[in-house]
Amino acid sequence: MTPQEALAALDAHTNLGVGPGLERMTAAMDLLGSPQTAAPVIHVTGTNGKTSVARIVARILEGNGLSTLLYTSPHLTEVYERIELSGVPISPETFADIMGRMLPVADEVERRVGTRPTYFELGTCLAFTAGADAAVDVQVLEVGLGGRYDATNVADADVAVLTNVSVDHAAYLGTDVADICREKAGIVKAGSGVVTGVGEASLVAILEDACAVAGARALRRLGDDIVLDNVRPAHAGVAADLRSRGAAYENLYVPLLGHHQAVNLALAVAAVEEFFGRPCDEETLRESLFGVTSPGRLEVMAHRPAVVLDGAHNPEGARVLAEALRENFTYESLVWVAGILGDKDAEGIVAAIAPSASHVVTTSAGDAFHDPEDLADLVRRTGTAVTCEKSPEGALLKALATAGDADLVLVAGSLYLVGSVRPHLVTPRGAPE
Repeated sequence: MTPQEALAALDAHTNLGVGPGLERMTAAMDLLGSPQTAAPVIHVTGTNGKTSVARIVARILEGNGLSTLLYTSPHLTEVYERIELSGVPISPETFADIMGRMLPVADEVERRVGTRPTYFELGTCLAFTAGADAAVDVQVLEVGLGGRYDATNVADADVAVLTNVSVDHAAYLGTDVADICREKAGIVKAGSGVVTGVGEASLVAILEDACAVAGARALRRLGDDIVLDNVRPAHAGVAADLRSRGAAYENLYVPLLGHHQAVNLALAVAAVEEFFGRPCDEETLRESLFGVTSPGRLEVMAHRPAVVLDGAHNPEGARVLAEALRENFTYESLVWVAGILGDKDAEGIVAAIAPSASHVVTTSAGDAFHDPEDLADLVRRTGTAVTCEKSPEGALLKALATAGDADLVLVAGSLYLVGSVRPHLVTPRGAPE
């Protein structure tokens, strides 16, 4: 099987939708010899911040000499980005080799269960198999959707991380944050060490109950067992002081922009501590953090005008993004290239960002997106000037033509939008001067 044939085979499962339950994944793992058990797991869920936390965790583990499988989603440009082996995306050749082994498994799963694995399920099978083939030391897994019934949850977490809880994927998870929290807490297993950024008392109580029922070994909370202090912007990133597990790490720096990335850093460090059962070696930790990247998350792609990409795709993420722009950038006007998936809360996202913009260019990166004209109507209600462009590339060009050298062009509203625009921009060059 060639890489092109492998990609086509995976894409053929795209329209199978989101199938509830783990029956297909359980059958697939049985047929594959349980690759999800080949190495201990750090499992990351939450409404926002999952990818960044997972990427920070993986880099710290690698800095400590451990080999890793890092599985994240969605990808920005190529599906190979979803599966990293010790920091390197899976090669097209390895991807094709494993996909050739997956298709007979998918056929047999369909025969046994009655339905075929979905795109995400098949990709997850491939990721587990790639990690097992490479004999990695640790699997770092980002939940795709929810937790309890996510395809990744056939693995048992040695450490489970729940970053935060707000409304997203409402069609599948609903709009009740308590129910969403219960769903995400489904990744907690017997013996799991649990790390969370959830602070609301009612949600903490739900998580405590889930830990007790599952038989988790520990629950460590940001603001209680994990204390973050003195968060401040630093060159091309953020710095903070952190106290966790009896250790004090002063002036920790990670090259990711925004206060929220300091929170993600704290959760990642706590997760690694829980995995090791001890504080991190401080020198190794600092060196490891220099290598952290999180593409499409407040990623600076150009200057004069500044061009920033961010995958914020729900109202809370958009609010955090707007705050991070104010804290980390100096600009005269904001021009926003906006594209939002049809199942997202477009009104809430627009309300969080549009009032700060002088001009918005609405667009679509596919049939699943809100119609740009409908999106423009939402923007007009905020009093912000708006233009529609059919293609993301056209929207980017319009925004660049509208912006002056001292302005900032923001591309945000969906990681799929970011992924469609990113290839048209220069290689990231760091934070604005």
